[in-house]
Amino acid sequence: NESAAENELRHNLCAQGFKQVGVEAGVGGLFYSSAFVTEDEEAALVRAADDRAWKLLGATPVAAQECELQRREDSLATQGRRRVQNHGGLPHAKGMVETALPRELESLATRCAALELFGRGVRPNHVLVNDYAPGQGIEAHYDGPLFDPPRAVIVSLLSPAVMYFSREQVRNGGFGGDKAVFGVLLEARSCIVLTGAAYADFKHGIRAVAIEHIPKTECFAPFSRTAACLDRENIQTSSEEQPTAVYAPLKLCGSTLVRTRRVSLTFRRARPLKMKLKLCR
Repeated sequence: NESAAENELRHNLCAQGFKQVGVEAGVGGLFYSSAFVTEDEEAALVRAADDRAWKLLGATPVAAQECELQRREDSLATQGRRRVQNHGGLPHAKGMVETALPRELESLATRCAALELFGRGVRPNHVLVNDYAPGQGIEAHYDGPLFDPPRAVIVSLLSPAVMYFSREQVRNGGFGGDKAVFGVLLEARSCIVLTGAAYADFKHGIRAVAIEHIPKTECFAPFSRTAACLDRENIQTSSEEQPTAVYAPLKLCGSTLVRTRRVSLTFRRARPLKMKLKLCR
């Protein structure tokens, strides 16, 4: 049953143009907006990111705290080395020493605060900027316990890509890998919000494919001009298993999308480090 807080959050997000998706697939707490930033804002955000230094994952030694965060975000062995930028500080189990966000990210953080995901008037204090080469993905992962409250706002720029949500499968007393249960086509300039089960109970990731095939048949549960499409092409299933549903605009069902460069901005709130001051006598 939905709690009063979850109900209030859902109504607030829907009032601001988000749609709740994934419910039919059992993924709760997932919200999507197809037009969170404008084309001009998108160009300015990418330009500002490129004006700053990118870090190639795994290329050079980095601080232990940053290594911990990167291991949670990606498996370098299977997905190649993405370029990233960390803004706001380095999340750590003991808390994060906060630093100021770049001006353009501060503006978006203020917009995120209006969603009231992190508390009334509370803004996210950490932004992870990812730069994906054409066809590059990110392994299915949990965002982990370093962020409080456990929620994430992901803004997608430039190329579309399908984000899949998966559960760990238990077989013969052990883990049998992940099974994707739902996908969302992240359009350029869109925003997806992960709360509740979508954040804590499901892994999320993007497959390393050069082309996204959006199926054209068996759409169900339409929301206005969008629908959840059953994806029979991007996942191998046995005849007994249900195909993965992909939420996409109805006009794109049956289309083939070429993946180009994609930049994503992930806004979260890390626990600030509480400094203890010692008074000198």
